[in-house]
Amino acid sequence: MTLVAVALTGAADAVAQGSLFGMAANLPGRYTSALCTGTAVSGVVVNICRMVTKAAFPQDEHGQMVSSYIYFGIAITVCFACVYIFTAVLPRLPVMLWHTLRHRAEAGEEAA
Repeated sequence: MTLVAVALTGAADAVAQGSLFGMAANLPGRYTSALCTGTAVSGVVVNICRMVTKAAFPQDEHGQMVSSYIYFGIAITVCFACVYIFTAVLPRLPVMLWHTLRHRAEAGEEAA
């Protein structure tokens, strides 16, 4: 069961990162660099969040359960916030609109 969950999580992460890097490919290189930096920082933030939630509660069974619930609650909240930003906010940003339209215009000129 755990291996299946890890495999599904890895597949979902691959699709998400592939989509983000695909979108960043239409933008100048500094945005791809920022995406790589954000990915690295997210790994550090996740580990710090777990260390803080684990240290904040006693190391008995109840404390570990509570710290896990809080950690995963934070993780789920961040995931939903990221999905919302990706689907509702990012496509409407002026920089994304400008580069998307520019990329489509260039693609149209190449096709003609």
